[in-house]
Amino acid sequence: MAGTAYREFNKLWTGRTLSQLGDRLYALGMVWWVVERTGTPAWTGLLLLCDAVPGLIVTLIAGPWIDRWRTQRILVATDLLRAGALMLLGSAVVTSIATPVMVAATAAVLACLTAMHDPASQSILPDVVAAEKLSGANARIQTTEGFCTILGPVLGGLCTVGFGFGAAVWINAATFILSAAFAGWLRLPRQTAAQKVAVQDGCELKAAAQDAAEPKAAMQAVAGEPAKATLARERYTTSLVAGFRFVLMRRDIRRLLLVVVAAHFFTGGFSCLLPGLASQLPGAGSGADRLAWLQSLLGCGLLMGGVLHRLLPEPRSPLRRIAWVLPVAGAFLTAASLVLGNLSGSRSDHSGARVLPDLPLASLACCLYGVMLSLAAIQWMTALQRETPRAMSGRVFGLCTFAGNASMPLAYVVFGSLQAFLPAAPLLGLIGIGLLVVRLCLRAGRDLNASPATGYDGI
Repeated sequence: MAGTAYREFNKLWTGRTLSQLGDRLYALGMVWWVVERTGTPAWTGLLLLCDAVPGLIVTLIAGPWIDRWRTQRILVATDLLRAGALMLLGSAVVTSIATPVMVAATAAVLACLTAMHDPASQSILPDVVAAEKLSGANARIQTTEGFCTILGPVLGGLCTVGFGFGAAVWINAATFILSAAFAGWLRLPRQTAAQKVAVQDGCELKAAAQDAAEPKAAMQAVAGEPAKATLARERYTTSLVAGFRFVLMRRDIRRLLLVVVAAHFFTGGFSCLLPGLASQLPGAGSGADRLAWLQSLLGCGLLMGGVLHRLLPEPRSPLRRIAWVLPVAGAFLTAASLVLGNLSGSRSDHSGARVLPDLPLASLACCLYGVMLSLAAIQWMTALQRETPRAMSGRVFGLCTFAGNASMPLAYVVFGSLQAFLPAAPLLGLIGIGLLVVRLCLRAGRDLNASPATGYDGI
């Protein structure tokens, strides 16, 4: 990235970094404040529910609006609206009239606005960065996310303890205002509605033509589309269905969607297993201390993955790196599970319960999983940005975000239930085996091999 493109990406990256750091700072203070006011951790579950459900609904249906409106305006508007919601809450906290219900309502509003902002932020990157530089840009963003994951909670704790929850709220609002300013400062090429529709019509025909397994059905599905209707005049439901159909007809994007769902599902399961692993590890300090240590190593792994990507040579295809990331992570987690499972019988605590005597191995598993997850995220994001036509990007990224976010709560339920019957070590191996199975499914499909249509050179 050089010249104007480099400057524009710096603006986008700076605003995104500030808002993410503010989000993580605010999240810790929010949970702390609510638990102190209510005296029960049950409200934490309500806050998570208010943060998850509205966002999922909006993410699923927001794609057509993102594709119709100027992405830059969406970024500015959602940032300013989030800042406004936080300023209202901050005023209530400072004047001591805030209630847990107000905090939960604010969480729901922020979730809805974030569900519009995040797919737009992902889809705008190809307008800022050249196609050959997308991988490096995504690596820089991923590195920053790992950094914010580590630093944000620390700053949130210091801010809340030293200045109160109100300070965390106002700081987060200020970061959104700065993020909106940087987004409004972007200088992007404008695309007319006619140009968007031309691209959309062309990409739908291309998607249908690429689906060799069912060419007749695909061409019939596209033949009924109005060739010259503009996006602005197209019915919302028609645009939404077109987005679903586009994803279903593009086998490469379907496979990328499988990677996204699998990564989020197994990451949710991995996070769910960490408290169990921490409670079984011996050593000084409480299980909470060891849990904090393992979570910090997971964040360090995310940070290291972004740095490692910048040091590795650029792959010919983003999916080539996913091709070895999945089996490496799966094989290591499976081996670590076997080792931890065998060692668990060699030590027992004073109550006779089995404990895991190898904290370094569990720590290495957390760090390596973070590295592999970061590398995979960079590659699937780059592949989606390269292969998704601009006129469909809002709908495609919206569906991918929905699928990923919906799979994590499912993982919490599945792995949380399994922990009632199995210890953490074998469940860690189950995650490793699951990653290997996903890799085999992608290979068996033979849909990402090199071809003139897709440009992929194998997975």
